[in-house]
Amino acid sequence: MLLDLDDLDWERERSLGAEDEAAAYDRLANFYLGKTTRLLATSAADAEALALRTATPTTVVPNGVRPPAIPR
Repeated sequence: MLLDLDDLDWERERSLGAEDEAAAYDRLANFYLGKTTRLLATSAADAEALALRTATPTTVVPNGVRPPAIPR
């Protein structure tokens, strides 16, 4: 099974202080990461973070379109 991760949702939610959401994404990740034969990540940083969680081979495939900057 191939798993395409366009974002590490558990990390994003944790960085936003949404611990309940982060924990839910952690449970999903733990379930699916153990069942995959290949992972796709959108950045080298995401691939490195995934390597801490699983030995499943990960290929970096950057997003095809860069979203426009959002003024803060």
